Amino acid sequence: MIRTQVSLDEHEYAVAKTEARSLGISVAEFVRRAVREALPPRGEGPWMKFAGFVETGDPGPASLSMKLSMAKKIECYVDTSAFIAFLDRSDSFHALFRRLFSAPPPLTTSSLVVAEGHGWFLRRYDRNRAIQFLAFVDALPGLTIRGFDASELAKTGRIVKKFADQNLTLADAHGLAIMRELRIGCCWSTDRHLGLDGVPLVI
Repeated sequence: MIRTQVSLDEHEYAVAKTEARSLGISVAEFVRRAVREALPPRGEGPWMKFAGFVETGDPGPASLSMKLSMAKKIECYVDTSAFIAFLDRSDSFHALFRRLFSAPPPLTTSSLVVAEGHGWFLRRYDRNRAIQFLAFVDALPGLTIRGFDASELAKTGRIVKKFADQNLTLADAHGLAIMRELRIGCCWSTDRHLGLDGVPLVI
């Protein structure tokens, strides 16, 4: 074991001491655990340290299948629900997406998905968790984020009108438009709306 020194300000030390006492451990052990939690698992990419960093306690709908047939190295579209399932260890699809994200294929998403995910963590938790979500997105390798401008809005609007009988968000509709335009044949999502055009979902 390598010894090192860590400097904390007065407030940080007081909070760490209180938390350590509540767990029945020393401040040093509390700091060691905090460092371990911030590090990626051995042998995995740095983005994997974010896996399950929250626990909502809401597992969501149970998976009908845990098949990984869509985990091949083909380009996939990734939706907000897949990000949340990976990051929320209480989600019923967490194990599936943890395995998929451990060795991801080229992934594409919408800037609306990133905004939607950031907003989810901001509302459900706080700005620190929302920033952690952005750090995860930044660390994820091979992720292409499609922007959303006037031309994208026009394409997305046509999708919304086509499926007017569905409660599609703009983020959902933009995902459908992206998959159609890029001919993406795989979608990482737990939202059935993302399969309206026939692209198979990974669940």
